[in-house]
Formats: sequence, structure tokens, C-alpha cells
Amino acid sequence: MQIASEGSRAYTERKPALSDPMDNQRSARRVSINMMGRITVPDEAAIPCVIHDISKWGVRVRLDGTERVPDKFTLIFDATDKVIGCETVWKSSDEIGALTDLME
Repeated sequence: MQIASEGSRAYTERKPALSDPMDNQRSARRVSINMMGRITVPDEAAIPCVIHDISKWGVRVRLDGTERVPDKFTLIFDATDKVIGCETVWKSSDEIGALTDLME
């Protein structure tokens, strides 16, 4: 937190908490793609999702029922059938942020 003054008024500048999953200060640039996809896990039916954005390091997907998705899963892009491995970093009730194997 940093305190600065502007004229006779003082204000506080806050930086996002490091644990904030929606923090946009990332080391890799994210590209918004909004594509349909599927999350697959062994012995389960594919779970439809929307792939909101992707970067060299990770991906953000939206779906109903994130509790069904384990920490490690496979993501398939419907338009291209591209398959990437993912590991969950954070979850909300309808979104998952995950690291991908694209950086390897």
C-alpha cells in the first residue's frame, strides 16, 4: 500500500493481493478467445466449457459445476480439437484458472 498526496488531498493506492485469482498483472500476456471446449477426466463424461482466455502459461475456463473438475484435467478446443494438459491453480463457482503444458 502506498500513500500519496495530490494537492491538499491524500489518497491510498492499493495493489491487488497476490492470492487474488482475478489479478491481471501476469507475467504472460493473455489473449481473449471465447471458444467452446470440453474438459475431460478419466472415466467421466466430457464437461462442456467456454475457454475465455489463454496465455503461454495458463488458461481460464467457465463452466457449470467446477467442483466436478479435479486438480489435473485435459482441455479440448472444439473448433480445432487441440488437446492440452491443465493443472488447476484456482476455482470459483463457475470458473477455473489453470496452468497448461503449453509452456513445455
